Amino acid sequence: MIIQWDKRFKFPPPSPDPDPDWPLRELSAELQRLNVSVDVRLLGVPDAFPDGGWCIGREDLNNLLGIHPRVLRQHFKLWLTSTEVLERILHSAVYNRTDAELARIKQLVPKFVHNASVAEAEKILVDRGALIIAGEPGVGKTTLGRMLLWLHMEQNWKVFVVDDLQEAMAVSTAGEKRLIFLDDFLGQISLTNELLGKVDQRLPVFLDRLRNNKDLRFILTTRLYLLNQAQIQSDKLSSPRVAASEMVLNVGVYTRIIKAKVVFNHIYFSDLVDEEKAKLLDGDFFLKMIDHRSRAPRTGRSSSQVRTSQ
Repeated sequence: MIIQWDKRFKFPPPSPDPDPDWPLRELSAELQRLNVSVDVRLLGVPDAFPDGGWCIGREDLNNLLGIHPRVLRQHFKLWLTSTEVLERILHSAVYNRTDAELARIKQLVPKFVHNASVAEAEKILVDRGALIIAGEPGVGKTTLGRMLLWLHMEQNWKVFVVDDLQEAMAVSTAGEKRLIFLDDFLGQISLTNELLGKVDQRLPVFLDRLRNNKDLRFILTTRLYLLNQAQIQSDKLSSPRVAASEMVLNVGVYTRIIKAKVVFNHIYFSDLVDEEKAKLLDGDFFLKMIDHRSRAPRTGRSSSQVRTSQ
């Protein structure tokens, strides 16, 4: 057992009416969850610690710092040796973006309709380590990615929301389960030569890293027409090293029942009052929303946000 005795730190004495001359000390030791009072007697200092109540082991201190990360951040000498705190400082933009995204996902979880695409997506992730969710605008690509992010977090994966492949590489630390999410990795409207060049340069290297580290997973989303265009223009995306087509999940095929559940959830969990919800569900208006040719999760959100005052 390694013991460190330090008189610089002070703790309140165990007595409710302390003697001013009572020796105040802190004991820092690797106790390994043994009986504290026994360890104190072994040290021969029972007067300083009558009941072992003020004896704190190194493991206890580390646990307390984990519970109170603010203390850790405020005292640089503590976090200079903490990899986790250093990483959060170096990649603060990624951590802040992830926190904001998780707050949004928490609100979306009740509205999500579980469907077959979730199981299909998880299978690709297990088999390939990477998943490209492709589809037309508004079909629920980002929503599916967000739900996969939430499911992995519940399974004790550390999740990250990044803005590009460079950030993805920066947080792809091996040794712990990490899921990285990149939305619209080929852009939102059109594919530029500059963006395609960056994807060509970085994606193959990153996918190699995923193959060699089973604890790393990567989810990307893109519009289907951008993916088709990128595969035509880029030899690397269609090469055996990347094999992008093997990682693609094409979403957007919804049964009438799934469409009905999506619309209903968005209405039920919206901020509309009961009377307004009833109007949306009255007569055949609900069925018309479901069968509309533009019906998709995004338009489902829009319909639940429209006030039915007219």
